[in-house]
Amino acid sequence: MITINFIEFIDSIFKGIGQVQFHDSAITGVLFLVGLAIYSRRLALWGFIGSLVATLVGIAIGGNNWWVTFGLFGFNGELTATALWLFIKPSKRSVVYTLFGTALSAVVMVFLTRFFVPWGLPALTGPFNITTMLLLWAVGAGGVLHGFGKLNVGDFGWWMPWPTMEEKWTAAECVKTAFRGMSQVMFSDHWLTGIVFFIGLTLGGYFLYPWSYSHIPGGTTNVGFPLGLGGVVALMGSVIGTLTAIGLRADKQAVHHGIFGYNGVLTALALFGVFYTLNPINLVYAIFFIIVSTLIMAAIMSIYAPYKMPALTLPFCVTTWIAIYATQIFTGVFV
Repeated sequence: MITINFIEFIDSIFKGIGQVQFHDSAITGVLFLVGLAIYSRRLALWGFIGSLVATLVGIAIGGNNWWVTFGLFGFNGELTATALWLFIKPSKRSVVYTLFGTALSAVVMVFLTRFFVPWGLPALTGPFNITTMLLLWAVGAGGVLHGFGKLNVGDFGWWMPWPTMEEKWTAAECVKTAFRGMSQVMFSDHWLTGIVFFIGLTLGGYFLYPWSYSHIPGGTTNVGFPLGLGGVVALMGSVIGTLTAIGLRADKQAVHHGIFGYNGVLTALALFGVFYTLNPINLVYAIFFIIVSTLIMAAIMSIYAPYKMPALTLPFCVTTWIAIYATQIFTGVFV
């Protein structure tokens, strides 16, 4: 039975937004919304609505206090709401569809968490990927539901077309691209958003992450980012993912827009500070899988290209599940 007061409920909504990037901090969640608002106030509004609706559904289906107060229902709802709003041109019908998808993500979160128990794996943003992809495939250009008109889901940002970037790499553009990679975690295409995210991750401070599973061999509950390192680790992930894409001659416009950075951000946070402690061995392991996530991103983009579907954060999920499951063999190495 849920026994939280109104203040704790509001706190859990913002924590849910912070948990998009593994931070159990209402301050981080607020700053994430501020960062999104720099790019689009509507996107920020839907981010808040997504966390709110998913949290309410979590309470309604009997989620315990721990899940609710740590924002573990909110983050998939936040991502689902912003993705569906972004990829489907708004109408009264699409608003209902988006709210339905957001509610569904909370239920899928419970299912996937239970499903992964035998393997000791976390759900991550799997519920967001499953829910959003199913709903987008249903109404996309090749879908059988035509209630939203003819959609080209792959035309990212129907309401704010992306500008064509100068392909010349200057020092300033390199920095902006790295921060765009951070901002793209939550569908923003603005480097200033990435800077605000960096600040939010930095101010997350040091705490014990509810994500950490003591039952994962090689994992520990005594992890977290000392003040300042959350932002640094996330930026590292964006830089490595971007450099990998550049080295393999990925599409220059996609690189400049941060498309090859955001999965690296999430992978870096997961494998270097959230599920595993900050030490040299884990750093090498994290860097290796950041590169892997970039390769998986390229593969999924190629598979989805004919259907004009986005890869979302599926590359991060697949990569991190592989990385965590693999360490169960090496219990004395990765801690």
